Amino acid sequence: ELYRASKAILREAGYEGAGTCEFLVARDGTISFLEVNTRLQVEHPVTEEVAGIDLVREMFRIAEGEELGYDDPPGRGHSFEFRINGEDPGRGFLPAPGTITAFEPPSGPGVRLDSGVETGSVIGPAWDSLLA
Repeated sequence: ELYRASKAILREAGYEGAGTCEFLVARDGTISFLEVNTRLQVEHPVTEEVAGIDLVREMFRIAEGEELGYDDPPGRGHSFEFRINGEDPGRGFLPAPGTITAFEPPSGPGVRLDSGVETGSVIGPAWDSLLA
């Protein structure tokens, strides 16, 4: 039902590109539309892992005038995300710029890491606190 509703909303708006439709589903099954986000969200790796689709590649293909390379992909397994942020909990989780003194990312079967930092990276005060 959510796929159908999402497609109908985006079709009616004439929207083409990456985006997400957000809904609330009540305990009784009532679906309430919240919003459309017309961008690739930071959580997109979860969707990529479960759907087996490279969303960034698909964005470039669409921008070049190509058709979407898939229809409704079947879900495959489960995925979850956690983030590593450079924040100071003693200061209300404000960003904590500085040098990363140790960075030992997780690894193993099924582990995906999207990061641009390593031990020794310097995080300036003008950057987002999301590290990985």
